[in-house]
Amino acid sequence: MNLLKNISIIFLLSSFLFSFIISCDSTDPKPPEKPPGYQEDIPWPSLADSPWPIYRGNQFNNGRSKFRGPSGSWLKSIDSIMTFSSISVDETGNYYFLGAGTNTSGLYSFSYSGEFRWCYNLSQLKYQGNTSPIQLNGGEIIFSYFSNPKSKVVKIDTLGRSIWELETDMLGEGSLSIDKNGNIYSIKQLYPYNLIEITSNGDIVYESIGPVFSPNCSFLVFSPSGDQIYGSNINEELVAFDITSKSIIWEIGKVSSIISPTIDSDGNIYCFMTNQDSTFLTKLNSGGEIKWKKILDSSHSINLFNYFDLTIDKLGRVITQNYKLVDDIYEASLIAFNYNGGIDWELDGIVLGSSVSIDVDNNFFFTSRSANLEHIFFSINQSGNVRWSQSYGNTLPKIDNPIAIGINGSCLINTTRSNDIQLFK
Repeated sequence: MNLLKNISIIFLLSSFLFSFIISCDSTDPKPPEKPPGYQEDIPWPSLADSPWPIYRGNQFNNGRSKFRGPSGSWLKSIDSIMTFSSISVDETGNYYFLGAGTNTSGLYSFSYSGEFRWCYNLSQLKYQGNTSPIQLNGGEIIFSYFSNPKSKVVKIDTLGRSIWELETDMLGEGSLSIDKNGNIYSIKQLYPYNLIEITSNGDIVYESIGPVFSPNCSFLVFSPSGDQIYGSNINEELVAFDITSKSIIWEIGKVSSIISPTIDSDGNIYCFMTNQDSTFLTKLNSGGEIKWKKILDSSHSINLFNYFDLTIDKLGRVITQNYKLVDDIYEASLIAFNYNGGIDWELDGIVLGSSVSIDVDNNFFFTSRSANLEHIFFSINQSGNVRWSQSYGNTLPKIDNPIAIGINGSCLINTTRSNDIQLFK
């Protein structure tokens, strides 16, 4: 009897140990831990689920795409169209931008292979005062353009057919901003530079009494919650504005009024701050408290027009242009600051010709200008090593729009006010 009892106990203990070993089996992999500062993708329900539905891809101005970037093969040049805006891309890879061709001006649409689809005709379109197209979650497209002496905000469908037009005082160029409910925000360019809010049906539902943001602020960016928008004001201060209470939460300065801030998925804000001596890359929390500042130009002799919108990669690193004084000569580089403000890598000899765009694999894409005016399309990996580079012309100095990453590894490079559109894959 005791023997049978002992056998039962041994059996139960063996079963328990076997179950425990199975439960700890290393073949059941755990998801890898995400490093501090890892950037989550934050859905924005009013925007299309596409690689690049708005200026720099999303409402946080971080330059990230959901799709894989090109491998560096030049496909074709789209000639005889002068572009007047940056590019948006829909979920099927079609490109949209404002421009003027030989006989037609308006909002153009091309396929991801560079084939002309249609043009929404705007006979009075000028090179100034236009915004990048925005694609809504239903596929419709909203943009504004200057129609002297007013601006017109236009909504069309994906086949280029008009839905509505709204005439208003002249609005800023750059990009309209959109909240989670589909309401549009922009800044009037005539004093007192009022902030306006427009519904997706084309109705103005709010206009500030006096300025909230500077008319030079090209893109108002959102907090991850969608409750606040950020931009610079006419005193060159960074402003946090609550879109529900329609009130200013805080102001801090002095910041660049021509370069919009960038937001990470934790709600931290990155911008260029200046004083009489230096230019700083600055990180603030959502309450406006400065977390760290890094000097980019200690003599303050580099014009802020030589800087571009900041980029934040999946690992929470901020990518920016940098200038350092070596033997009384300024040397340019591309530099990556990590989430805590340390330098992860620096790539010397890079003079940016555009802001940096990032694909789903955390590869970086940008254009650069060489000393002999050669324009080069670069891709580097997340460690700062060059993957490939391609020349795309030798012309007068120019500033490229943000590189719009599409589907099937395609992207377009366009230059505002120049007949220069390049398709890569």
